[in-house]
Amino acid sequence: MGRAESLLTWEGGGEVMGSSTIMFSENTHEILIQDSINGAGARYRHIAFIPVLDDSSNQDALLARWRMVYVDLPSHVLVGDDSGEIGKVHGILKGKIYVEMDGQYYAFPVDDFVETNLEFTVG
Repeated sequence: MGRAESLLTWEGGGEVMGSSTIMFSENTHEILIQDSINGAGARYRHIAFIPVLDDSSNQDALLARWRMVYVDLPSHVLVGDDSGEIGKVHGILKGKIYVEMDGQYYAFPVDDFVETNLEFTVG
């Protein structure tokens, strides 16, 4: 079991603002969650769950521990939009998140883009 703080918000009428996409790598059992909301401030949050395997663990066995990190994926700024745009996220495999931007594919190592500050501004 794992736990992380989502970017989604619950409104009093039972409605949730935003959406989540969950990507699972069957080969490595890694999970990537992409939260997205509309509006000002942070629009995306990426949460990676990476299994912690002991040397004696069988890769197909049930996992006892997860390493959870928030990932700040690189973005490019579009004219007239200060928040930046992240390309299409295709998934996670062997500690890298695969993103398509401007017709090119990139593999961003999770450990190089760990986000430690989850603050965002509301405009």
